[in-house]
Amino acid sequence: MNPKKITLVTTFLVGSTLANERPNIILMMADDMGWGDPSYNSGSINTPALDAMAAQGLRFDRFYSASAVCSPTRGSCLTGRHPLRLGIPNANQGRLETDETPLSEVLDSAGYATGHFGKWHIGNREMERGRPSGAYGIDVNDRCGPIDMYKMIVSEGRDAPIFDKTIEFIRQNKSRPFYVNLWAFSTHAPVFAHDKHLSRFKDLRVNKKDFSDWMQKKFKDCETYDVDVNEAMRNYLADVYALDLSVKKLLSVIDELSLRESTMVIFSSDQGPADIK
Repeated sequence: MNPKKITLVTTFLVGSTLANERPNIILMMADDMGWGDPSYNSGSINTPALDAMAAQGLRFDRFYSASAVCSPTRGSCLTGRHPLRLGIPNANQGRLETDETPLSEVLDSAGYATGHFGKWHIGNREMERGRPSGAYGIDVNDRCGPIDMYKMIVSEGRDAPIFDKTIEFIRQNKSRPFYVNLWAFSTHAPVFAHDKHLSRFKDLRVNKKDFSDWMQKKFKDCETYDVDVNEAMRNYLADVYALDLSVKKLLSVIDELSLRESTMVIFSSDQGPADIK
């Protein structure tokens, strides 16, 4: 298993002291984002919001996901169980069984307001359809868009609707402890960024010699599928940049509501960069 596939980007932003014994928790999860993408890890993308989180909080540079694919990682993240024991061995296989006790259910029983916004992908059709059924102790479940959201081009970034819904949830529950899954669609393929963000990278040209042998295989895949490497890279960088802008917006609301000292914000990827199929 290639460690570049499963290494996570995980950072925390926590106030100097948690004034509340039951801190608010926001679990942000990107989809297929590479460990080396943010600028604080010497990536080529300007990510000031993630950089600030890394500088002010804790970084786990040798933290690994439970799997090299999406679904088992997400299930393990919520339950602490190994994917095989959990019953979700691979992507699109199995489901989060109702006899498991996910973190959201534990916190819901402790009086937390609980919400899920964005991708789910660990089974249960009601959750996949975004119906607020209360499953897994989640009070508000909103996928914030159809399953083809991977292909949506939104002026503020394709995950902006997810962040906006999360911010609305936080404003409504600011007077009580809350837990939120904010599970983005970026940077899962296909990646089509808006011109508003693409223009920032319009002059980018990929020098393939600057990249590792692992990336050379990806470049060959691009040639096989007649993909313009420069255009693909511009879209990817713009997608990450837009995601960082959404993170910045969320953190500014946390400060606006004076919740910094009582809120834990976690950013991770569900895995490392995906292979081109």
